[in-house]
Amino acid sequence: MHAPLNFSVRRPLLSLETSAALADLTTEAVMDLIRDGTLRFAFNVATPDAGRQCLRVLAVSLADYLNGTHNSKRLLETPAQVRAAVAGIFPALAGDTLRIDTFCRLLSISLDHGARLAETCVQRARHGRRGQNCGTLIVRASALEFLLKRRVT
Repeated sequence: MHAPLNFSVRRPLLSLETSAALADLTTEAVMDLIRDGTLRFAFNVATPDAGRQCLRVLAVSLADYLNGTHNSKRLLETPAQVRAAVAGIFPALAGDTLRIDTFCRLLSISLDHGARLAETCVQRARHGRRGQNCGTLIVRASALEFLLKRRVT
């Protein structure tokens, strides 16, 4: 097992590759940890037309694993506990909406990827002008529901 690790990341969700690098594992080994429930919170943030998954791991979940404090008993989770963990990804002080660039930063995705998700998967409160996606606002509740539906178990 790893020595206790304290790390700080600016983004609550980490790519599969970043998670593997931090854990000193292969991406396949991290996938196995997701599949067996050791990494409790992972999400597929791929666009609907993507031919493959685009996985993100909750940084706190990875830290719990690395520190040996994880609880792999997903069956004991209540829907309220899952919702609370996912809601923590989106800052409450943002109000009812998130700027699309904030949404993208929190999910560790590109602005183009976020714009495609905004067109197909989440509710927009306001559309940015053509070529100016940063003016687009995402409804916070729809971003939360998107991740809840996209949790990998």
